[in-house]
Amino acid sequence: MTETDLRERQVNRLLRGLRTAFYRALEPFDMAFRRMNRLSGYPPIALRRHVGHLGTLDGTGAEFAAYLKLIAGLKPSDSILDLGCGCGLLELGLLKSGWQGKLLGVDIHRPSIRWCQKHITPGVPSFTFEHADICNEAYWPHGRLTAQQYFDTLAGRKFDVVVAKSLFTHMLPGETEVYLKSMSGLLKPAGRIFMTFFLMNDEYRRQEKTGRPSIRFVRQPADAAYAVKRTDAPTASVAYEEGHIMKLMASAGLHRQAVHYGFWAGNEGGLSYQDILLATGGAGSADVH
Repeated sequence: MTETDLRERQVNRLLRGLRTAFYRALEPFDMAFRRMNRLSGYPPIALRRHVGHLGTLDGTGAEFAAYLKLIAGLKPSDSILDLGCGCGLLELGLLKSGWQGKLLGVDIHRPSIRWCQKHITPGVPSFTFEHADICNEAYWPHGRLTAQQYFDTLAGRKFDVVVAKSLFTHMLPGETEVYLKSMSGLLKPAGRIFMTFFLMNDEYRRQEKTGRPSIRFVRQPADAAYAVKRTDAPTASVAYEEGHIMKLMASAGLHRQAVHYGFWAGNEGGLSYQDILLATGGAGSADVH
């Protein structure tokens, strides 16, 4: 590790500490607001900030609960695996929509999982949560397992829908390939994978020339199949060449069923902020755009 890399890590560690202190100072005000508005069932701001979208209490929970029904065809009898569930905002959105099927939420952030286990599962026993003790330098450096080792603990469990919302947007190539292959193996015969990405393609490059994308990604090296927003914190935001993701999916035995491009790249007709991709295992049918 170079002296510059070490300095950048030290600066990032300091900034994370300051940010944590800032949100802790806000907690009493956030708690008072939630109580006054009868919203105490939502997680505190210290947990919500890990999944962004602090402008609303439910983040994109209600939005993506609707997408799961409309795009992934979620049924009451389906089972869900929510990879990277955070503090359960999607789960709260599903409950608000009336869906109470069998769900397993996993995340590497232990405080978020503990909150879900304490505040969601007691009221809805079919919603369970597990801590994924995966080592991640940026989000869970204390983890004891690799991603593959964790997925090995899920062997034999099958789900109708696997969700990876805002997961691959924080993941570098080696781990992305492991996740896609492992997710494929967790699907029931008619299972679906619902995931989001920042996808780079010809349309993105046209928008990039006009400066319309809301995120400026940098490739290192220049011909890489992925790009990052910050070279000093690569997993803060990661984008992938769409063709590269399709190749990884094919290698994992997955078939693209639909892509709904987001408006992050300047597409005014985008459905959501990130790009939504629906895939299936086994014999895939024709793509639907």
